[in-house]
Amino acid sequence: MNYPLLFSKSKINQLELKNRLVMTPMGCGLANEDGTVTDELIAYYEERAQGGAALLYTEVACVNDIHGRRSKRQIGLTNDSQIPGLKRLTDTIHRYDCRIFTQLLHPGVITSNAANGGRELPGPSGVTSKFLRQKARAFSVEELHALVGDYASAAKRAKEGGFDGVEIHAAHHYLLHEFLSPYFNKREDEYGGSFENRIRLLLEITDAVRQAVGPDYPVTVRLSAEDYMGNESYHLDEMLQLCRILEKHGIDAISVTAGGTENGRSHSLEPVSYPQGWRRHLAGSIRKMVSIPVISTTVIRDPAYAESLLADGYMDFIGMGRSFLADPQWPKKAKEGHPEDIRRCISCMRCIDLIKSGQPIGCSVNAECGREYIIAQHRAAKTGAGGGIAQVGDGRLCVIAGAGVAGMECARILAMRGFKVVVFEKEDHIGGQVWLAGQAPHQEKMLWLVDHYEKQLAKLGVEIRLSHPVTAEEVMKLHPAHIIDATGSSAYYPETVTGWDSPLVTTPPEVLSGRSGLENSNVVLLGTGLTALETAEYLAERGNMITIVGESETVSSRGGNSIVIADLLRRLDLFNAVVMNCRRITKIGCDRIFYEHTKTGMQFELPCDKVVLCKGVRSVGKVAAALKELNPDMEVHVIGDAAKPARIREDILDGYKMGWSLKKRR
Repeated sequence: MNYPLLFSKSKINQLELKNRLVMTPMGCGLANEDGTVTDELIAYYEERAQGGAALLYTEVACVNDIHGRRSKRQIGLTNDSQIPGLKRLTDTIHRYDCRIFTQLLHPGVITSNAANGGRELPGPSGVTSKFLRQKARAFSVEELHALVGDYASAAKRAKEGGFDGVEIHAAHHYLLHEFLSPYFNKREDEYGGSFENRIRLLLEITDAVRQAVGPDYPVTVRLSAEDYMGNESYHLDEMLQLCRILEKHGIDAISVTAGGTENGRSHSLEPVSYPQGWRRHLAGSIRKMVSIPVISTTVIRDPAYAESLLADGYMDFIGMGRSFLADPQWPKKAKEGHPEDIRRCISCMRCIDLIKSGQPIGCSVNAECGREYIIAQHRAAKTGAGGGIAQVGDGRLCVIAGAGVAGMECARILAMRGFKVVVFEKEDHIGGQVWLAGQAPHQEKMLWLVDHYEKQLAKLGVEIRLSHPVTAEEVMKLHPAHIIDATGSSAYYPETVTGWDSPLVTTPPEVLSGRSGLENSNVVLLGTGLTALETAEYLAERGNMITIVGESETVSSRGGNSIVIADLLRRLDLFNAVVMNCRRITKIGCDRIFYEHTKTGMQFELPCDKVVLCKGVRSVGKVAAALKELNPDMEVHVIGDAAKPARIREDILDGYKMGWSLKKRR
């Protein structure tokens, strides 16, 4: 068997699971605002059950509607009217020999006042988040007693709704974690101060939940094993003690995570720089202290690595969240011996951005994530006999100009539908901007996506002509059924600045491709977005002195997640890189730049050896333009950055939609 430990059976309490693969909880934003289940939510989880996971955890479920909502569209367990929808969800998942738990949560002060009717957020002692800056107050003892009842009632409803178990969320700086942490918990009563007092609420809830569901019903707890807040909070040693106590109180498994919102870093949802297995020692330490199963997530992307974690005794179950967003078929592909077909999560954090902005879940590398129900509704028209994809292409030729991710995704879908696809790419590699991003330090995961397309397109018989900048005349001679311009974007040169023709100027593609050869030089980067910071780190590692000049008052998160930006800034600080904000560039000279302070109007000159332009990009679409000149009636489809500069998710989604929309003829 491929990965024998990964696909061996095991139990949580009396519940047998077919393998060791667990989809851990992650918000999806697909429920109704009253907490009831939608068709979209069922389809989302069904896709993961079909893919071969043994156990799915849903997103956090609300246990109190008055002051305990994490978001407007989350599952609710607050009244009996929600039970029928939950039963429909659990019945669907059970059809695939998959089990499903839900996670019980009160967010404490790590949520928004708006999600809770504008009310002050209750926490242990009125200490609020320094990042969220919401109004907060302390729970009264009477309210805490009522909250214990809320958790018990929610667990009972979960059981009636067909869930196979429940998890008590005591991590990520949500309420129960706040009570565990001296940083949040400043109480002087029986729920604050000593270790015994700080764990009291969690234990009361644990006992009440167990009483509500009975001895044979699985109950797990999720803990941040290390808080990464120094002496302001707790450390692993206290959590090891807590895990032993939780086992005595009848908990059936511990789900191990780390950190939370308040430490200013993402130890629970790690950015691209974090390697696989970085916190495996936390789970391994807990596993040595208890006899119940340990589940853990730790940026697990590869089945071989997951197998090694089990073999080395770090955990009993492999927990993954974002990996199941990127590829719901991860377990099936691994079990069948095709790990090379797994579409791995690149840790870009786009899914987190979407949820935080109030949108449904999505994924950069998987265009279908969060859209499963819509796709299912339309798939009937696209399927052939036996449920397979209808081969409507009949071998007709489609020409795609540009092998960035939009072009590659479009090529993949068209080839699956039976078209003959030829892709022209001016560079000697595929991947476009994603390939370039992968050249920056700690960005190797970006190349996973490039590698995935390379392998999948080869299997589908897509012809890719590298180092071949196709011309309009060449395209016309091929007489294709469809033409897609995916030529991407080029650097944007602001018209208000003079001197762009100076030999001082270069661009991120020149730098990241290695063509600039910059080493041990004094380099200024114009712009403070993600591309500028990634390029700056690349240059800093090659001995260059870095100054980043931007017009905005703060470093921009444009093009990247705020956690990713903060992670980059911390590393750049180790190279003594300087960021200067509120500077508007006016002129590029032969050995210096000229700029003004946006607030004071002061004029400055800054000598340097090279200037890297990172002021954004603009669409190219040159193949479409050239074809229109030859034949104004020519139908040319423009996708990705060639149509509108965007992030990875939007480019791939654009290519996906185009690949499905094209008919037999133009």
